[in-house]
Amino acid sequence: MSIIYHYCDANAFLSIIHNKKLWLSATNNMNDYKEIDYFLDKAWNKINAAFPEEYDFKLRTFWDERKLNLRTPYVCSFSKKGDVLSQWRAYANDGKGFAIGFDRDLFSFNNRVPTYGSDPERTVGLKDVIYDTGKEIECIQQCIELLEEAFKSSSYHQNFIIAASRLNHFAMFSKSQAFIEEDEVRMIHTPRFGKNYETGEISVIGHISPLKHRVSGDIITSYFEYDFSETNFFKPPIKEIILGPKCKVSNYDLELLLSTAELSNVIINRSSASYR
Repeated sequence: MSIIYHYCDANAFLSIIHNKKLWLSATNNMNDYKEIDYFLDKAWNKINAAFPEEYDFKLRTFWDERKLNLRTPYVCSFSKKGDVLSQWRAYANDGKGFAIGFDRDLFSFNNRVPTYGSDPERTVGLKDVIYDTGKEIECIQQCIELLEEAFKSSSYHQNFIIAASRLNHFAMFSKSQAFIEEDEVRMIHTPRFGKNYETGEISVIGHISPLKHRVSGDIITSYFEYDFSETNFFKPPIKEIILGPKCKVSNYDLELLLSTAELSNVIINRSSASYR
């Protein structure tokens, strides 16, 4: 069994326990606002530098097509580590919250990169975040080689599609080494949005739940819900709960809460971090 931890404040914790749902939020409203752009900026700089100026127009055409095929992914973040001080500070109300330990093996989409499509079963996945610069460069180099082949041929659109798809997919789970301490695992959802330009109506295809909105700080953000209530009836996905270093909730009250939510055999621990 491999446990991954979702850090959250008390309000989010209570909602997750009662409703057995996780929120997947748009990446443009996450703490690191360059979640997706980080890798794509690096890729564009290296691709652009790999070709002489005479290919500028073709490269711009390729990059514009890549942007058209990039959808905003919706993400719920976990960590492989359940007691990290920086995580408590950033995601669990400065240590007053919780880290919920999920058994990742019970998610049917474990270790799968989601795809853009109409089938909700394929538009959600769970992947370890990559902090490896070598793997980033390898992905970019593969795309450069695809483009080199494309530019030698009069029919190169297929290579454009393959290269763009690889970059867009890799960007969903690539992150700067500055965040390596987080040891992040991402649940990623990639629904398709369409707009009727006559009526202005926006439709969502391949979604795992109705599109919802909430207030986060001073902004309104969109999100989807992943319902884990029936992930495995005989093996509840929550295995451990760690209380933050400033969390004042008693084990007694927490045990009562878990019992009313029909979550049994959950291990309760407290953070060992010295943080007041």
